[in-house]
Amino acid sequence: MSIASNAAMVERLLAVDGSAPIDVVVGAPEPDRADLTLGEPSTDRLRIRWLAADDADELRTQMPTALPARLHEGTQACITGEMKMMQAARQALQRAGLSRRSIGSHAHWTPGRRGM
Repeated sequence: MSIASNAAMVERLLAVDGSAPIDVVVGAPEPDRADLTLGEPSTDRLRIRWLAADDADELRTQMPTALPARLHEGTQACITGEMKMMQAARQALQRAGLSRRSIGSHAHWTPGRRGM
């Protein structure tokens, strides 16, 4: 999934509820922040944190520590990206208090596999 398609997902989240804050953690080798463009960004609601990593292994290590240690009841999460990074992020989100049902995910790639 490209950064641009992640931007489309964030735009849909912004349209869902006019008051809920949206925290986005984007991790990619040498992220190109210009690729995450939003039609009408709301800096009051939208907080983006960038993780720069040289490779997928480094990103897998960084992502769980970039997520909050505690989350409010009713929080929803969506994870996309490399399979093992997503597993690490899911575990961190569950430790922070989210149920499995509160975490949506879709793997886009994993080393050595095709056709995801």
